[in-house]
Amino acid sequence: MSVVSKKYTKAIIEQFDKKSLEGVVNKFEQISSAFSDAKFTQIINSPAVTTKQKEELVLSFFSKPDKKFSNLISLLATNKRLHLIPEICSNLKNQMVAMNNEFMGQIYSNANLSATAIKTLEEVYSKKFDAKIKFEHIKSDIDGIRINVEDLGVEVNFSLDKLKAKLSEYILQAI
Repeated sequence: MSVVSKKYTKAIIEQFDKKSLEGVVNKFEQISSAFSDAKFTQIINSPAVTTKQKEELVLSFFSKPDKKFSNLISLLATNKRLHLIPEICSNLKNQMVAMNNEFMGQIYSNANLSATAIKTLEEVYSKKFDAKIKFEHIKSDIDGIRINVEDLGVEVNFSLDKLKAKLSEYILQAI
């Protein structure tokens, strides 16, 4: 995450109200998806294409963009920062999630978890951290379970191997 994209993210958040900000994020997502096309990226990064042409290309994604958004794209084009749109989009999404007190987490395990189990974990963690937390299950080769909510700095690991080792150690100490 570059310092420049953080500054643009902060300025965008200050200039747009919450509803408009959601619209900007949606528009940036559409533009960001175009960056997966090599030709689009090549045009945006090409010194042979004028700034005005790049701006018009980006704005052509939308039938009638509002004036504020058009000015934002114009500013990015003028400062040769159009290539930062995917990064700014990602930053904006993270900031909006934090503003709404909603966080995304991952559950890693080698077993399939039911929707009910995931829902229960979401409720428990939401209550504990006084925030809305959604989990996605990621199948992995971990022998146990790992829960990670990166934005809150929370990671919980439970390993069956560690449990067996600690239990064996405790039994040997008791003897």
